[in-house]
Amino acid sequence: MFRRIIGLAFGLYGGWQFWGIHKALNAYVTRGADFQTSLMEPEFLLPGAASLLIAIGGIIMLLGTRFGLALATLGVVIFCVFTAAIVSAGADSSLWMNKAIAAGILAVGVIIAFRLPRKSDG
Repeated sequence: MFRRIIGLAFGLYGGWQFWGIHKALNAYVTRGADFQTSLMEPEFLLPGAASLLIAIGGIIMLLGTRFGLALATLGVVIFCVFTAAIVSAGADSSLWMNKAIAAGILAVGVIIAFRLPRKSDG
C-alpha cells in the first residue's frame, strides 16, 4: 500500500515537473528558438527525461506492476545528477535550491520504497 502511495507521489511530481519543462520550452521556442536544437540542450533534455521517467515509474508503481520503482529510481538519479551539475557550476542558489530540496525528498522516497517489502503492494 505504501509503495502505491509513493508511486502516486512520484507520478504527480513527475507530471508536474514535465508540465513545467514543457511550458518553459514552449516559451523558449515562441521567442524564436529552434525546437529541435532547444530540445537537445541539457537544461531541457536532462530534467525532461528525468521527470518523464519519474512520472512513468510512479504510474507503474501505482498500478502495482514490476519495474516501476526501477524507472523512478533512474529518473531520480538523473534529476540528482542534473541538480549537482547546476550546483557545481556555481549558478545562483535561486536557480537550484528548489531542485536540490526536491532531489533530496525524491531520494528519500526511493530509499523508503526500496526498504518496504514487496508484498505490501496489496
